[in-house]
Amino acid sequence: MQTPVEGSPVGSILLVEDDRDLAELTAELLELQGHTVVIDDGRRALDLILETQPDLVILDVELPGMTGFGICNKARRGGYTGPVVFLTARRTDVDELLAFELGGDDFVRKPVDPRILVLRVAAGLRRVQSSPTWTDGELSIDGARRLVSVREEPVPLTTGQFDLLLLLARTAPEPVDRAAYYARIRGIAYDGMDRGYDSRIRELRARLAPWGVDTRIVTVRGVGYALAPPT
Repeated sequence: MQTPVEGSPVGSILLVEDDRDLAELTAELLELQGHTVVIDDGRRALDLILETQPDLVILDVELPGMTGFGICNKARRGGYTGPVVFLTARRTDVDELLAFELGGDDFVRKPVDPRILVLRVAAGLRRVQSSPTWTDGELSIDGARRLVSVREEPVPLTTGQFDLLLLLARTAPEPVDRAAYYARIRGIAYDGMDRGYDSRIRELRARLAPWGVDTRIVTVRGVGYALAPPT
């Protein structure tokens, strides 16, 4: 049995999984770490996400009725900004890319050791719970409350978009290369081919465009992306 990790962040977890055995084992390990866990087989998942606003959602892709992708998409549109960890037996890169484009924060392939999943949850919560306030010109990022504003007007971002913007801000004016993005945001090594970073940048620029600060995210050819100083 996995023992509690001292200093590991804890939170409320919604575990959406129709494999009851996997769900119960994972929930037991999460609760051992101090998390509060609610299990759902997918039938009430969207309502539970929007009504209870859990600190993190573990979301199986293959569910009865609406897929995990559909649930995540509707949850993001409904205003949920917490981390979403996708859990799936699907193997294609297209599915992984879709998961991140729809607002997912992590993508874990089955079969998975539940202990590894618990560690991925801790990493997701840690990113959410440990960030200082950062201000540069009209753009302000409150890491503790997970808020972004431009000229004091709130800018709604998903968890992944927030984490990426904060990483760019902390690294500015130097660029964030692909290896750093995958290590810091995804918690994995860059394989040299995945284009998820580019997709996330496009999404972040589109979200910031109405406030006119999307142009501050610049492409550094052959390296990655950087947050330019205000003009």
